[in-house]
Amino acid sequence: MIPKIADFGSSRALRSDVAEERTSRVIGTSGYKASKYASRGVYSMKTDVFNFGVLVLVIISGRKNTIIDKRGDIVGDLVREDWHMWKEQRLHELVDPFLAGGYKVAEIRKCSHVAMPCAQEDPAD
Repeated sequence: MIPKIADFGSSRALRSDVAEERTSRVIGTSGYKASKYASRGVYSMKTDVFNFGVLVLVIISGRKNTIIDKRGDIVGDLVREDWHMWKEQRLHELVDPFLAGGYKVAEIRKCSHVAMPCAQEDPAD
């Protein structure tokens, strides 16, 4: 029960006339950081959008988004699994088992459809 909402807000540091900036001090929780930010220190509004998408998936699933750097992973297992389950119409398997059916599949589908585009590997997507 450790909230990750504190990982948001890096885009507030941007000047209004700049679309993205670079930092040498990358901070945040692994699994919630956008790949461009984590690997090169580049942050923008898209950084917070990625964080939001991952947070929604974490809320739905009750699981962490684990990134294994050794494999060159940049989006994490939770994001990838969500895509596979959505494509295979198994989205109900993503839901936290502690919810024990106390949810509507249509609501989970809507939340997932919001989260998936936010948590894309390529920020342009």
